[in-house]
Amino acid sequence: MTSLLNSQSELLTNLNVKSEIDSGRAFVEILNHSRKAKADVIVVGARGLADIEQVVAGSTAENLVRRAPCSALVVR
Repeated sequence: MTSLLNSQSELLTNLNVKSEIDSGRAFVEILNHSRKAKADVIVVGARGLADIEQVVAGSTAENLVRRAPCSALVVR
């Protein structure tokens, strides 16, 4: 995945693309990293957990959109 992001980022000038692997609740870790990096935007996929888990815990995308310190783009 990192090599794919790196190859695509070369096509766009003035763009700093970063990827990381971590553990924990996804939206909490993404929010922590975005604050630390002073991110301009967070891009996340719309699908993730199984349907029943989304009902109980809410989706990562929904939590990011509601709590992000910057713009959040949800891709379907």
